[in-house]
Amino acid sequence: MTVAKAKDTSGAHASVGEKTQASGWIDHLFTGIPMTWPRVVTFAVVAGVVTAALNLIPALADTSATDIAVSYEWWLLFGVIIATNCEKPTEAALKAFVFFLVSQPLVYLVEMPFLGASVWGYYRYWFFATIACLPAGALANTVKRHGVPGTIALVLAVFMLASLVGFYGMKVSYQFPRHLVTLVFSVALIVVLVAEFSPAGKARVVMGVVSAILVVASVAYQIWGIAPSSTSAILPEGEWTATLDGPGSVEVDGDELVYSSSQLESGTVTCTDANGTTIVFDVGMNGDRIPYANQRE
Repeated sequence: MTVAKAKDTSGAHASVGEKTQASGWIDHLFTGIPMTWPRVVTFAVVAGVVTAALNLIPALADTSATDIAVSYEWWLLFGVIIATNCEKPTEAALKAFVFFLVSQPLVYLVEMPFLGASVWGYYRYWFFATIACLPAGALANTVKRHGVPGTIALVLAVFMLASLVGFYGMKVSYQFPRHLVTLVFSVALIVVLVAEFSPAGKARVVMGVVSAILVVASVAYQIWGIAPSSTSAILPEGEWTATLDGPGSVEVDGDELVYSSSQLESGTVTCTDANGTTIVFDVGMNGDRIPYANQRE
């Protein structure tokens, strides 16, 4: 008598949330966590409270620790984790939307007793981002399938992160070592997403080259492509001329000195009136792309 042996296919067709074998913690992070509704809400509450707590510590102000409160590199990662751990695009859209709908207002609710109600002025930006999570979550869900929609989703994610690499790269060059962790994290996340969600072989190489080009373009834009912005300072009554030593441009408009620049460099402006009186200003642009003109004592 012949006994037929059934072939074990329990792992061959396991769903994304039911993997039976570990394929690395990164694989597990993006496709091995059953993204139930309780987990989405808990994740949102923890993310919102931690973000607010970090933003309330004065010693951490304007550092990588508080970038999560003003930038989107961590939130992009959170959204991808949620979306790729969902079975269908519709599910991913709804859960990504609810995650942001809960987490973002919670940040301001926690901050409000300490920073005042004015913090809600920033919520309008995150509100629009929350609405955008409906299509974005559905698109992000396709990134694990290597098709055209998934490729589009991956390129968009890399584009967003590349823009941050340029932005924080310039901030680090001006405020080292502040924001260095955010810069490294953004670069590392690009590498992880490309390695995880682009097919092995030539396609991955092409995606890597595209990512590198986007990063270089972002850095170049920060160096040469930012439109000039201006600041002004009031001069005493009289007829003044101004001489600039450094980047940017300067002009005198009546009793107002107007300085414009797009470069993260500093210089001086020497103002001289008809009587030979001079006033010197330290001018430049800080790491937040805000120009300044400070009169010397």
